Amino acid sequence: MTKVKGLMAGCAALMMLAGCGAPSVDDLVKDPKKLAEVQAECAELLAKGEEANSEKCRNAQAAAAKMGRNVVEGLMQGMGQP
Repeated sequence: MTKVKGLMAGCAALMMLAGCGAPSVDDLVKDPKKLAEVQAECAELLAKGEEANSEKCRNAQAAAAKMGRNVVEGLMQGMGQP
């Protein structure tokens, strides 16, 4: 019986970890607070001299670039330029 409980606990832990992957670029664009949190985590890693080339950090960089492009495009459209 204890082996079954251990197996069930292990499966539950794996399922929770599977849902905790790196946030996507689109998720970060939609949630600027989460983007700021991830950027701070990546900056802290860099400051410590640690590797910050994870999927999470790459997605944060891409999300920030996408948000910047969105702002520029919005400003250009507001000025009547395509």
